[in-house]
Amino acid sequence: MKSELRPYQREAIEVFLSAGKGTLALHSGSGKTVVAAAIIEALTARVRMPQFTTLFVVPTIDLVAQTLKVM
Repeated sequence: MKSELRPYQREAIEVFLSAGKGTLALHSGSGKTVVAAAIIEALTARVRMPQFTTLFVVPTIDLVAQTLKVM
């Protein structure tokens, strides 16, 4: 991850990874896209696969652009 994660973001990642699944539900502006990217990065390292498919569901075109930029 290129940016420093906030404590609640690190906690969300740890909970998600320990459960092996989950729904990422955080407040607006809390960095859900960054958390999702960190989870994907951790999963990629964990399963030693260079690439896998991830589905993002976003409600606006602006969020599509934001997600693509972060990924």
